[in-house]
Amino acid sequence: MSTDHDQTGSVQAGIGVRLAVIKDIARAMRDGQPLDGLIQAAVDSLHGHFPDLRSAYLTVAQDGRVTVEGSVGSPWLGSARELVFPGRVMETLRSGDLIVIDDTETGLASGAPVAGLMSANVRALLGAPVPYSETLVGLLSLDATTPRPWSGHERATLREAADFLVVALRDADARRQLEDSERKFRLLAESSHAMIALLQDDGAVYLNPEFVRLSEYSYDELIRTSLWDIIHPDDVDMIRSYRGRRLRGQAAPTGYETRIVTKSGKTPSGSTCARRRSSSPASRPS
Repeated sequence: MSTDHDQTGSVQAGIGVRLAVIKDIARAMRDGQPLDGLIQAAVDSLHGHFPDLRSAYLTVAQDGRVTVEGSVGSPWLGSARELVFPGRVMETLRSGDLIVIDDTETGLASGAPVAGLMSANVRALLGAPVPYSETLVGLLSLDATTPRPWSGHERATLREAADFLVVALRDADARRQLEDSERKFRLLAESSHAMIALLQDDGAVYLNPEFVRLSEYSYDELIRTSLWDIIHPDDVDMIRSYRGRRLRGQAAPTGYETRIVTKSGKTPSGSTCARRRSSSPASRPS
């Protein structure tokens, strides 16, 4: 009975560790950490839960060459930064499987890989592949300075950490691409002689300087004003139609021209390029 109880407690503890590692990576995601920050969060968390082991993240080139990006413990690979994984190790990683080496001296064919690992005192290695767009790009690993078998708990934790890190890296890369796109848009909009607006629901979340100038309103007035109070009456039905189609999940233009009515009742000869956004805080043009 006590044996069953001990096994249950061990399983629960293992699950707790895996959840804790995932939470650490998720926290770095919420904090908006860049790619290297997410990687270091994973490496630090693994070492925190397995303090007797070293943890590392390595980029893996297609020819098998590895480069340390983040590590905890003694510098991983030490002087063996030109280490090249042999073909069968690369095949294992590309297939999505863990590499499990209980003793590097007997677990790898003799030659440079063994010498490289041994020179860094890596005597046992557990590695989980980190793919991106179906291409192997990295390895999340645990290693030990003495030969040892790797437990099911250690394997499961490293596997789940690597899988979640893949999700986090994709999210960070998508966020970076979005930020780059918005930065380019802002540079264009700020210098444009056309009126440009980003719209959300019934109001604007961004108006470029030319829009503010031609509208005759202040920026704060425009942000507080309902969209329908400044759009030319002849264009209201068009915009409502586009908006309704998007809300129903139907195809609608993401950008279109419309006219506005200025504070004094004029209709500027310039055009407004409007694009609806699902969410964004209001931002003042510089």
